[in-house]
Amino acid sequence: MKQNLITLKTDDFKYPSLEERSIAREKFPNFSNSGFEYKNEIISILVENKTLSEANNANNLYWWDNCLQKKLAKLNNAYINIITNYYRGIPKNTTEFEKENYLNKIQFDFYLETLYYFLFSVRDIILQILNIYYNIGLEEYELSIFKKVKNGITDSKLVISQL
Repeated sequence: MKQNLITLKTDDFKYPSLEERSIAREKFPNFSNSGFEYKNEIISILVENKTLSEANNANNLYWWDNCLQKKLAKLNNAYINIITNYYRGIPKNTTEFEKENYLNKIQFDFYLETLYYFLFSVRDIILQILNIYYNIGLEEYELSIFKKVKNGITDSKLVISQL
């Protein structure tokens, strides 16, 4: 039985063009930071009469929010690459694949896995922010237990559904 071999070179892989990025961006929601301001812990303690714990929490909220924004940007980039490769064409039947389709499928699969990594990373950061903001007191390794975070929030205005 004869095997069809396809050689893929690094030059064959293409990043999304500006036009492709623009099309993909239209479907991705815009996010802004949560508005936690940077507060120097020493000033918070000495000038604002905050406790060490309150000053530390305020500072942590700012930096976790900063981390969240970076992860959301990476999530957005993975999404753009997924949509771009999907629109470039991935036939449902593998017998119809041509060289470009293999490239699209390889990149689609890679960025889909990357998207899931960043999606769950974003979820974990949001849970960490909620843990600090609502002073739930969970350790970082406990945040993967979603129910503990949800049960620790007593604010009736906040609705959390599992991701």
